[in-house]
Amino acid sequence: MKKYDIEAEKILGKKRWAKEELDRSIPKEQSDKIWKAAHDRLEGYLEKYADIPKGEHAHTDSRIFPMAAIYLSIKEATDEKFAFDFMERFFAYRCEGLAKTLARLMKVPGMKDLFVSIWDPMTMKMFGPSSGFSNRFYDNPKGEYRMDVTSCPYNRYLTELGCPEITKLFCTNDDLMYGNLPGIDFIRTQTIGRGGDCCDFYMRKSLKTDYKNWIPKGMIAGLAAGTAVLTGTNIAVWKHVKLSDRKADIAIKVLLGAGLAACAKATEWSIMAYREFSYNGKRNLSRGIIEGTADHVKIPAGGIGLDVGCGSGALTIACAKRNPDAEMVGLDRWGAEYASFSKRLCERNAEAEGVTNISFCKGDAVKLDYPDECFDAVTSNYVYHNIAGVNKQDLLRETLRVLKKGGTFAIHDIMSKARYGDMEKFVDELRNQGYEEVNLIHTDNGLFMSKSEARRMMLTGSALLVGRK
Repeated sequence: MKKYDIEAEKILGKKRWAKEELDRSIPKEQSDKIWKAAHDRLEGYLEKYADIPKGEHAHTDSRIFPMAAIYLSIKEATDEKFAFDFMERFFAYRCEGLAKTLARLMKVPGMKDLFVSIWDPMTMKMFGPSSGFSNRFYDNPKGEYRMDVTSCPYNRYLTELGCPEITKLFCTNDDLMYGNLPGIDFIRTQTIGRGGDCCDFYMRKSLKTDYKNWIPKGMIAGLAAGTAVLTGTNIAVWKHVKLSDRKADIAIKVLLGAGLAACAKATEWSIMAYREFSYNGKRNLSRGIIEGTADHVKIPAGGIGLDVGCGSGALTIACAKRNPDAEMVGLDRWGAEYASFSKRLCERNAEAEGVTNISFCKGDAVKLDYPDECFDAVTSNYVYHNIAGVNKQDLLRETLRVLKKGGTFAIHDIMSKARYGDMEKFVDELRNQGYEEVNLIHTDNGLFMSKSEARRMMLTGSALLVGRK
C-alpha cells in the first residue's frame, strides 16, 4: 500500500486549489477530514485498478480517480448539491488558465490550422481504443475535425465508483477549453454524460463571411496596370519621340496625356469606391443598402422568398435572418464578369452566418424558371441595371410574375429615367393592376446615401420599389 499512498499524495498535491477552496468554504477541521478521506479513496482506486491498460491509466490516475475521490468524500461529509457545485467550480478553475493560454496561441500565425490538424493523430493516441474509448471517425476536409465517442472510460469508471453524475463535468471541460477560442468553432450537440448516445466532437477554423465587393479587384488591378503602362509610354514618347509634323506630334502627346489622366482618374475612383463599398471598411455602404432593403422583405411563416441576382448571398442571408420561420432562395447566373462570385461562396457565407433556412441556385433574371405566383416575397439589389439589351421594366414584370398574390416585393436599383424609363408611370400601372402599398422610395437623398455620395459613387437615381401584390 505504501506505493499507492505516496502516489495518491503526489496526485492530490497537484489539486491544492481544491483543498484551499474547501478550507475557505467549510471549517478547517472538516476540510482536513474530507481531504484525508479523498486520499484514502484515491489510494484504494489506484491499487484496485493497477492492472488496467496503460492507455487508460493516462485518464484514470490524474483525472477520473482523484476527481471521484474528492467528490465522493465531500458528498459523504456534506450533501450532493454542495459537492457537485464545488466540483463545478473546481473544473472551471482548472480550465480557465489553459483556455487563456490556448486563446493566446491561436493568435500566432498558422496556429489555427495546426491546432485543428493535430486532433486526428492525437485522438488515435489519447482518445482511441488503446485508451478505453470507442469511436466513430469521419473523413475530414482540411481545416475541420469531426469524431464521435460512443463509449468512454470516464463514464464507465465514474459509474463503477458510484458517481456517474460528474461525468457531465468532464464533458463541460471541452466546452470551457475550446468553446471560446478565437478563430476556432467548437460545435457539440450531445454528450454521454448529459444523456446522449455519444459525445460528438466537431472542431473547425471559424468561417468568415466574404461578401466580396461590388468593385472587382481585377478591375482595380487592370486600371492600375493601364495607368502604369500609360505613364511609361508618356515618359518614353516625350523623351524620345519628336515627329517632323509638329501638329501631329502635339496631338499624339496630348492624346496620350489625356489617356493617362483618364486612366489614373478611373483608378483613383475605383479604389475609392472599393473602400466605400467594403463590408470591412468604415463606410459600410453595401451593408447599409443590404440591411435597408431586407427590412422591407416580409415572409409569412412557412413561406418562401426569392432574391434575384444574389451575387455573394448578402441580401438573401439578411432576409433569411429576418424571417427565420420562412425559407429564402438566392438565384444568380454567376457570370464570368463576376468570376469571384459563386454558389459555393453564397453557401459558405450562409454557413458562416449560421443561417440554415436558405438555398442557392443558378438562374436567369430575364426568364425565371419558375411558374407564376410561387413565391411569398421577391427582392433584388443593384442587378437589373447591369443586364444590357433588356427593357428594365420588363425585368421587373418578370420578377413580379413569380410573386404570389398578397406577397411583398422590395427591389432596389439605379432606376433613373435613362435606364428604366418613366417609373412613376410604372408604379401607376401596378396600382391599376391591383397591387397595394406600392411606393418608389428614392434612396440617394439621405436614406441609403447622400446626394453628393450618390453622384461620387455613380449611384444617382437609386430607388427602392416596394409594395404588395
